Amino acid sequence: MRHAVRRLLAVALAIGLGTACGDQIRLPAQGVVIADTLIAYALTGSDVSYPTALNVRDLVTVRATGLFNYEVGFDINGAGQAVLYPMSLLAAPEANVRKVGLRTVAGMFEDLTSAPRDGYVYDEPLTVDPGETVAIEAATPCQYPYPQVIFGKLVVDSVNVATRAIHFRAVADPSCGFRSLVPGELPRN
Repeated sequence: MRHAVRRLLAVALAIGLGTACGDQIRLPAQGVVIADTLIAYALTGSDVSYPTALNVRDLVTVRATGLFNYEVGFDINGAGQAVLYPMSLLAAPEANVRKVGLRTVAGMFEDLTSAPRDGYVYDEPLTVDPGETVAIEAATPCQYPYPQVIFGKLVVDSVNVATRAIHFRAVADPSCGFRSLVPGELPRN
């Protein structure tokens, strides 16, 4: 009897710790994975009314402003490449902004079906060429007990230096803590 009670307590503790550590096996997803084709404009040399950043959760382009309703800002360097900026690099050092990480991923955009677990860079801009896949990890407020993070990916299709436009495709999993990057899928874990 004593061993059965110990086993039951060990199982209950394991389940509790799994939930506390962000294991969403038993938590439902909050929505399906979304995808879209978008255009953002360079932070430099564009009209101030143009969208220059990406709001990952809603998968829309917005202006990079002090409202910080975005995660990634866009620019174009002298070589005509897209440069992606995590939100913290566009804020004053004393601003309390959410942590956003970026990383390139080898392979085709469509082949990335689950967000990587590591390798994100949070404090440097990322320069990408057309066709390079970028994974995004973005801290965001989420209802307890969900992990406070969402994931997405993007690929730059083209950069138009003359119009300062960056054409790209993006996918986002709006479900906190889930890593699915398959459009239309209701994430399972």
